[in-house]
Amino acid sequence: MIVTGEVLGSHVERTIEDTMAVMITHGVVEGHPKLKAVVLELGSGRVPNLFRRLEIAYGKAPQNFGREPIQSFIDRVHVMPFYEDDLTKNLRHLPVENLIFGSDWPHPEGYAGPGDAIADLGALTPHQQRLVLRENLRSLVFA
Repeated sequence: MIVTGEVLGSHVERTIEDTMAVMITHGVVEGHPKLKAVVLELGSGRVPNLFRRLEIAYGKAPQNFGREPIQSFIDRVHVMPFYEDDLTKNLRHLPVENLIFGSDWPHPEGYAGPGDAIADLGALTPHQQRLVLRENLRSLVFA
């Protein structure tokens, strides 16, 4: 079952990439200033490609956007990376404040022991680890 999910997941990732693109390009995000979205159980692997596509679209027709679309994503969307996602690569595209930790095991972004995540966060500073492990989600829920 897990193997099937990993193979089929590539199609699901494309679906969320398209959904986020539509929310930004069709003005949903700008039309609802308090809206926040969280991409769960899909990892963060599609973010670089989505940003590439948004940058191209904005370069061709900036008049069709209320504001720069990548900034709209950053301001409104949080992402829960898979444990195998490269957090250093994520931080080239997203501020650490946009990343949240998931421990919904046996789901693909979770750990059987949530404390196991700390080893994967070794490239982050202690402050960044605290943001990813606790504060980012807390600020979404209690904002």
